[in-house]
Amino acid sequence: MGFDEFSFFEFEMRKLSRGWAWRIGSRDGKAIMRGRARKRVVARYQATSALFLLLMNVSVAARSRK
Repeated sequence: MGFDEFSFFEFEMRKLSRGWAWRIGSRDGKAIMRGRARKRVVARYQATSALFLLLMNVSVAARSRK
């Protein structure tokens, strides 16, 4: 398996005036998933859950291509 066959994602959290915004995007800057929460810990949980689901789907798609 070559290095070019792996998918890379960026994870970003930003402080808003009344909460936190999170974003998961591709390396070229396109947002794939995003969300908001009032508490940082909740936003972090939502973002990591979304990233986990995204990675599971990429893994299943890669296996189905073979």
